[in-house]
Amino acid sequence: MHLRWIELSSPLIALACLLPACVPQKADTGSTGEQTTTTSDTSGPAASTEAPGSESEGASTTTSAVPSTSVATSPEETTSATSGPLTTTADSQSSTSGGLQHAVCEVPFPEPAPPLPPINFAPDATPRFDDWTDLDCAGLGATACGRPEDPPCNGLCLRGTEDGPGVCTSADIDIWCDGEGEAIGYAEGSCWACSPSEVRALACCEFPDGYDCRHWPYPSDGPPGSICARHEDCEAGLVCGAHRGEGYGICQCPGLDPEDVAPPQSCFQQ
Repeated sequence: MHLRWIELSSPLIALACLLPACVPQKADTGSTGEQTTTTSDTSGPAASTEAPGSESEGASTTTSAVPSTSVATSPEETTSATSGPLTTTADSQSSTSGGLQHAVCEVPFPEPAPPLPPINFAPDATPRFDDWTDLDCAGLGATACGRPEDPPCNGLCLRGTEDGPGVCTSADIDIWCDGEGEAIGYAEGSCWACSPSEVRALACCEFPDGYDCRHWPYPSDGPPGSICARHEDCEAGLVCGAHRGEGYGICQCPGLDPEDVAPPQSCFQQ
């Protein structure tokens, strides 16, 4: 009886296996007509997105051979993300946060920030060293010097570049400044002196090469030796500190003695 049933059912089983359910199927891509087999393998690039600290140590081992698609963060980028922006553009006026260290300095910018030196401000709340921007280039009382066609300078000739033209300022230039606050930066940023606003205005109107002709406020771009009225006027990592003069600050490395912050003697050669 059982043998007879098997003989009758065998053709039915064979017929059923010819139906699509018994044939291995392939996934349709839905575009070019080509077909690809599906897989559960997770060792491809998608596996590299697994969050660090996965509970499966085996999964970490499996995906370690896959090249990472993430971009490594440099120490500088980490600092900028946690300590404030490093940009030197006008978009940010706060690039001197604690911990940043300038390339030429031995110590980083302190936290909290050190006090500013005495700064002379005009009635419009701008530092007096920016007064030159209010002057008209025509009719300035200062004179040029250093070129064959220029008359002798009865004082000091402050040159923007070593062999370039300069501006003449009186013998009582008040190099270290006693409080007026006018100042001029020259010689590619390595020199500064307290001098009338007309002197700086003439230099910037006639031959600005080598002179500091920026309009204040400065966008965190002042190198060492440049004039400043706040820490944010200086490059990241520098402070706006005191020097031998008064009325304005000088961008410098943190921790310097003001008596040591002075332009070289070569800044005052004719």
